[in-house]
Amino acid sequence: MKRGVCISCRWMFGGVVCLLLAGAGSGSFVRDQDAPPVGPPMSPTQVDASKVMGTQACLDCHKPMIEAWKMTKHATFFDQMRQNPDAKTYATAMGVPDAEITGNSVCAHCHGMHAEATAIKSVTGVSCESCHGAAGGADGWLNAHGSYGSKETTRETETLEHREMRFALCDKAGMIRPERVYLLARNCCECHLMYEHGNIVNKAGHPAGNGDFEVVSWIHGEIDHNLFIDPKKNPQAPSLWMWRYKKTAAERNRVLYVAGKLAALEVSLRNVANATKETSFSQAMSGHARSYRDDLSDINDSATLPEIHKILEEYRKIQRKIRPNNKETLNKFADVVAKTGLEFVQKHDGSQLGGVDSLIPTDVRGKRYNPASE
Repeated sequence: MKRGVCISCRWMFGGVVCLLLAGAGSGSFVRDQDAPPVGPPMSPTQVDASKVMGTQACLDCHKPMIEAWKMTKHATFFDQMRQNPDAKTYATAMGVPDAEITGNSVCAHCHGMHAEATAIKSVTGVSCESCHGAAGGADGWLNAHGSYGSKETTRETETLEHREMRFALCDKAGMIRPERVYLLARNCCECHLMYEHGNIVNKAGHPAGNGDFEVVSWIHGEIDHNLFIDPKKNPQAPSLWMWRYKKTAAERNRVLYVAGKLAALEVSLRNVANATKETSFSQAMSGHARSYRDDLSDINDSATLPEIHKILEEYRKIQRKIRPNNKETLNKFADVVAKTGLEFVQKHDGSQLGGVDSLIPTDVRGKRYNPASE
């Protein structure tokens, strides 16, 4: 599947998508409102490398977003790692030669991404598919997500029925679209809370994530790239999402803030569950879990939410078991947190969550992309 096919012959794939979906029947696909299976998450950098197409596959339709991405540490740090003193220290402690830091190493698991399907079969920085899922393959979402119907159909004239079927196909193919807020937040937390990478913390002294990691402040900071509708304007929420659902950035922020805290709690719990003995990593993750519990308690005080109240009650029951050698209990609770997060995003559009506004940080992390000044 070549990148040019997606762009130049999109109308052809629109017809194919319609035929596939119509022949399959609506019950054959995972609808956007249906929660995907919960359980241990797959790290965003552990996707099928043969299906990773790389940023070039996104360039023609999403050039302004790529330009914004190029300015971020997600894009630039990977190539700098071999000269970074801290990275060299961590690599030495893990037995990784300098030349392999940007290869198939533990460092690249979070700071890079394997891309076997590209022409150069390279490992790149954290990019589009790190957050949105590997796009290629015969059953991938790369072509389907931009196919609005027949040749004459545009985004504005696509029928609601076709859009729902298209979303269902993309969801089944593993695309994490902007409205799948909990899954996006969890992807962030998996790297920033070192999911399944405790060894580099225990052996090399790498920071064990951060218990105050907060998704909203980063998404509105340097990784903000909401330029689809107008490449000269970077709004506070995905521009296509706002156009489609007539929602505001404030409403999205509320849902994203709560979902982010739930996702961080889930990942912290799973990290402790994976530990068989007390280590600096397991202790840090236990502390992170307590911090995110406290954040959820503040949310519940500000906007009484039955879902959050349920999580706090369940946390209270198992809080003494948030330590190593309680894998079954902790993973079971993490499953509940994940299911709650997915259901929360399905149920709430943010319009009734004004009570959490005072909790949402207003400061952003890093330099926010401004296309007018670049």
